[in-house]
Amino acid sequence: EARGRGIADRIRGVAADQSVSPNDIQAVDVEHGTGIFAGSQRLMIVSDADVTIPTLSRRALADLFIAKIRGAITDYRQSRTRQALLSGVSRTAFATLILIVALVLVRVFAKRLHRFLEGRYRKRIHAVGIQSFQVVRAEQIWTAVQRVLSAAKFLALAAAILIYLHYALSKFPWTRPTAQRLGGYLISPLQTMGNGLLAQIPSIIFLIILFLVTRFLLRLIHKFFSALKTGDVKLSGFEAEWAES
Repeated sequence: EARGRGIADRIRGVAADQSVSPNDIQAVDVEHGTGIFAGSQRLMIVSDADVTIPTLSRRALADLFIAKIRGAITDYRQSRTRQALLSGVSRTAFATLILIVALVLVRVFAKRLHRFLEGRYRKRIHAVGIQSFQVVRAEQIWTAVQRVLSAAKFLALAAAILIYLHYALSKFPWTRPTAQRLGGYLISPLQTMGNGLLAQIPSIIFLIILFLVTRFLLRLIHKFFSALKTGDVKLSGFEAEWAES
């Protein structure tokens, strides 16, 4: 790990030095392996221990590293040109406008949805209770609905802002590492949720089947007792009035 950080620091130093051309990156055989140099500056040494593929020679591995280093230097310099920076600014400005529109649309949609649900369903929400005892009051149910809507609105706004930040930060070389970390913060929870959902699919299928079977049996039992009550079905020693209780 320390070796990797040292190599990365030396490569960044060479990339920042405009007097060094990517073509100046060359491989030179040294005492303990194959050295990769930028002019007279040594960037790294490829040893036999670095070769993990038997069919790949040490010199061939060094050539692969050289190609990657040259590409990294070219990308480093290209991302810092005036044209690239102006492009990043214009794309970020456009993304900012899209974010503002998205935030306004989310707020407007949330308000309209709240009004629609309140006007159409609030009066239809009744308390849940047993005879005169109220287990859950209607106002508590409506409050729970409002909290769900507020949570959904917050998640939508937060997702839009995080996506915007990831995009905007990725447009500039100095903030790109932060964008990559932010992307990890976004993707990791989704991966965890997705893996958890996939793992629960068998249980979900079982619960769906259990629900369907239970509903079918309850309907069957209801029809059976209704038939007992009407007299369509008779059982010895069972009074029809008992089916009402």
